[in-house]
Amino acid sequence: MAGSGQSSSSSSSASSFDDEEEADENDGREQGTVKWFNVSKGFGFITRDNGDDVFVHFRNIRGRGHRSLSEGQSVRFNVKDSDKGLQAEDVSVVRAS
Repeated sequence: MAGSGQSSSSSSSASSFDDEEEADENDGREQGTVKWFNVSKGFGFITRDNGDDVFVHFRNIRGRGHRSLSEGQSVRFNVKDSDKGLQAEDVSVVRAS
C-alpha cells in the first residue's frame, strides 16, 4: 500500500499551475479576451466573443494568492446576470499553445 491512489502517473501539473489552468474547451464556459484589469482595485472587464463586455472581480479568478489578469489575455469563464449587470465567474487563463 504505497500511497493513497491519488495519482498513478508522474505528472507535475499539481498545485504549481493553479493560477493558469489548462482550460478544457468542452467545459461549457465561454471564451473571451481581457479588455482591462486594474490590479490595485481588483476588477476589470472581459470582452466576450460576441463583443459584449463582462465585469470580472479578482475573487472570481481561479487560483490562490494574488489573482489578476492582463490586458489581451485569453480567458474562459461563465457569465452570471446579476442586479449590476453581467459578471464573469470561474475565470481561468487559456495558456498559449
